[in-house]
Amino acid sequence: MNIALNLLYLLPGAVGGTETYAHGLLTGLASVAPEHHYTCYVNQRAAAWPLPATGRFRRVVCPVDGSRRWARYAYEQARLPLVLAASRADLVHSLGYVSPIAARCPSVVTVHDLNYRSPYHSMSLERRLALRAFVELSVRRADAVITDSEHTRHEICTFLRADPRRVHVAHLAPRVWDTEEPNAAEREDTRVRLGLDKPYTIAFASSSANKNIPRLVRAFALARRQGVTMPLALIGHSAGLASDPAVQSAQAAGWLRATGYLDDRTLRCVLSDAAFLVFPSLYEGFGLPVLEAMSLGVPVVCSRIGPLPEVAGEAALYIDPTSVDDIARGIAKVAADPHLRAALSAAGLQRASVFTWEATARMTLAIYERVANGAGSLCSTGGPS
Repeated sequence: MNIALNLLYLLPGAVGGTETYAHGLLTGLASVAPEHHYTCYVNQRAAAWPLPATGRFRRVVCPVDGSRRWARYAYEQARLPLVLAASRADLVHSLGYVSPIAARCPSVVTVHDLNYRSPYHSMSLERRLALRAFVELSVRRADAVITDSEHTRHEICTFLRADPRRVHVAHLAPRVWDTEEPNAAEREDTRVRLGLDKPYTIAFASSSANKNIPRLVRAFALARRQGVTMPLALIGHSAGLASDPAVQSAQAAGWLRATGYLDDRTLRCVLSDAAFLVFPSLYEGFGLPVLEAMSLGVPVVCSRIGPLPEVAGEAALYIDPTSVDDIARGIAKVAADPHLRAALSAAGLQRASVFTWEATARMTLAIYERVANGAGSLCSTGGPS
């Protein structure tokens, strides 16, 4: 098949887990079914984004700036269907929530979550209305919908009233690291450069309300009053948190370090050396940071909400993300017990090994093939349990 991959949403370094998904899925697709060929439609800002070097993937840079949301939607809906028709694509898969609704070829869309419908979003009214319109119309018009978890599949079927026979689960997998494992000297140099002293705890920073960072910082402050001495490193974009009083107080006290965005190499160094990850999210479509930490042997403390038990299984210590006291309890328990950390590390490595991008790619290809053959109402495709 000649498969079109709609990656117009992709802004390298700025779209988080959906970029990890695109990279992982393409890597998986490159490893299986060599009879298929892929044309990747990207915006100008992703013109240099790396594709698998197999000869079966080619890039088309579309004349649109992906950071201008309405310009991208306009191109996606008005122009991309014509481009797909001219290319004689057998199928188009849109990896980022929104599909070209008027496409004449069979269409598959991945919807990772319905965060814009949750009470924990931090989106403008304009953005929520745009997502509600374009995502929900994409779901209605697609021949098949792919999502990351059974939890999100249930939300799509319930809230968007999608036919369950058209909504399929293809679990994600840990990040594909493009470079060799960093040695101890490189990890130490990275820690010194970022001002991190071992042992330290990590969390993934975001100003989005669902990530629950202000409550985490208050809980960490409570845990420190109860005897925890480890500092907390916030990894990722955190500019929106700078005005939060708890964050300001923690930074002034010296136990909170915000690293900002880290490239993959630096992230791997910082993540590998962490004592444990705290992930107190209030809403997720999958929870990829949990799986990525586990894949590096990092113990995980995470919320018992939505898809996280589906992802982490019995390999995490669970907390109530709405309770400062319970988050602090989980932090203090893992920080104080090296034997518990070792057990969580071993269990996490085993759990993460169950999820692979090759498996995700095979599930996705099965959906492509059924849709291309006019049988989009495929039974839900599952994954690890």
